[in-house]
Amino acid sequence: QCDNTGDNISEKNGSYCELTALYWAWKNLKDVDYIGLCHYRRYFDYSNSDIRANVPLTQWQPKNEKSHLLKLISPSTILASRRNIYPYSVALDYARSHHSDDLKVLYAIIQQQFSTYKNAFDDAILNSNASCPYNMFIASWETFNEYCSFLFPLLEEVERQTSTRDYNDYQKRLIGFLAERLMNVYLSKKT
Repeated sequence: QCDNTGDNISEKNGSYCELTALYWAWKNLKDVDYIGLCHYRRYFDYSNSDIRANVPLTQWQPKNEKSHLLKLISPSTILASRRNIYPYSVALDYARSHHSDDLKVLYAIIQQQFSTYKNAFDDAILNSNASCPYNMFIASWETFNEYCSFLFPLLEEVERQTSTRDYNDYQKRLIGFLAERLMNVYLSKKT
């Protein structure tokens, strides 16, 4: 299924990355109980008790993963990728690899327009050294809808307030990079 049918933001793939597929699913799928996102080269491995992300295809050996997954998931559960642990804050990790001003813009928007997430941002980004990467998760449709209702309006505002004109192709993916951090903000708020 392509992400350029129905209600879509396919033309924004250069900055939104895998989020164009996430948006498509949010706007176009119906009658879904649970939903998740993985990548063409990063995915969850359910073959043992330790859910892992980013396992090379050659190492993936399904062992009744569906029944194992069903034991782990519930309407209030969000499965995410294994956390990366950094020797410094998630904010500093972002600043080391990307344009730190974009994270500052995101933070200002959260403070002004999404203030109920400010403490979660502080906890997950400014004061934490652990982050679930890749925008990967599995959740109930209700949780997914709540997450997307938070995520996409916020990212649209970031897009309005930032410019990628002088960015290389890698850094132009800033919306996807920021969304990886926002997944952790959402997880922090939910716990």
